[in-house]
Amino acid sequence: MKRMEIAATDDKQKYTYDDYIRLDDDNRYEVVEGELLLTPSPGFKHQDVVRKLAGLLSAWIEGQNLGVVITAPFDVVLARDTVLQPDIVYLARENYHRLTNACLQGAPDLVIEVISPSTIRRDRIRKSRLYLKHGVKEYWLVDPEGGTVEIFTYTLEGWRLAGTYSQEEILNSPLLPELAIDLNAVFTHAEGLSSYISRLPKE
Repeated sequence: MKRMEIAATDDKQKYTYDDYIRLDDDNRYEVVEGELLLTPSPGFKHQDVVRKLAGLLSAWIEGQNLGVVITAPFDVVLARDTVLQPDIVYLARENYHRLTNACLQGAPDLVIEVISPSTIRRDRIRKSRLYLKHGVKEYWLVDPEGGTVEIFTYTLEGWRLAGTYSQEEILNSPLLPELAIDLNAVFTHAEGLSSYISRLPKE
């Protein structure tokens, strides 16, 4: 079943973080420049990649005592009218003051979004622009269908593509220069599961 982000209301109200936290249902939302958006739950392939990548990244980050890795659902409040839930974020130790029990108040150092056909435009354009605007240092776009990771680094002129890595390669990060992630471990599934997943429809 195709999943997509949709406007949660038809009115012209501009939502803020205060409005957002007063919502009293169990749906998952984001607020993008005042627009309240309903984001349905992701599919299995998406979550499988998030789980593996976050686990590998977190183990390395914590082993180096560099900071913390957080996965969605967790609010990242970039501005009063912009509240996003990136799939994975890394927050460096020196920025722990931005972290509360309820949310991250300000930009993380690294944002990772795992894309699907229904979210690729949002992740590549709209959310990418917001992450750049608010000072995210590095942005990864992970494609489970294509088995690739694109890494973008912040510059004053905009995002700079630092590298594109395929499933057979070792990922390196300009932000975390000693990091090395074997992408086979991220995109490869256990025997038996792989053939089944290949028959699942795209999300």
